[in-house]
Amino acid sequence: SDLDYLRHRDGMRRPLAQIDLASFEDFAGICAETVPRRGGTEARYRLWGVYEFSEEPANVLTRMCATCDATLYQGPSGKIGIRGGKWVAPLVNIPTDIITKAALTQGNDKLDVYNRLKVSFTEPNAFFQPTELEALDDLESQAKIGVIDQTLDLQMVPTPSQAARLAKIRMAKDNPLWKGSLSTHLPALDALGEQTVSLVYDPLPDGGEPFMATAADLSGF
Repeated sequence: SDLDYLRHRDGMRRPLAQIDLASFEDFAGICAETVPRRGGTEARYRLWGVYEFSEEPANVLTRMCATCDATLYQGPSGKIGIRGGKWVAPLVNIPTDIITKAALTQGNDKLDVYNRLKVSFTEPNAFFQPTELEALDDLESQAKIGVIDQTLDLQMVPTPSQAARLAKIRMAKDNPLWKGSLSTHLPALDALGEQTVSLVYDPLPDGGEPFMATAADLSGF
């Protein structure tokens, strides 16, 4: 698991005191949740595979995180936590009246965004060889700007259904309806550490949207 590799002497070698165990326990629960698949059910996320001791530990850890849509982060206490795996509804709202400046663009109009995602995983029934899924296509975007390919190599994913779920998550994250940055007044500090925020901004066509919070900069304070 990611936690084992973080601590292992052949991995990241992080002491237990530097790890937010509660976040890893919560994330383990998300991974263990039962989800439907063709012909039955399975755990939401599983990980298997091999790595070489000559590889950079950070690269191995990235492959592991890719199997469960996980992000490692440093929390307010300075400890390493983990989150991701499923959509989290926003608990913090940023209203128009505390936004001083915004630079938002329609993400799906960008020409450098892909609209066909080719995904491979490790198929146990094919002698553990990389196996491609049917490509995930954004047909509306392809009709406007042509086909732009991207690949997603999920070497440590054991089932096609898990790979397909991860492909949908990756394509949604990489091709947002809106993306950009905001400058705000101090009340927006409540959003620090949140995975998602609810943004109510009058210039948006519908007034507001839920957004993923990917970074914060306090240099203006």
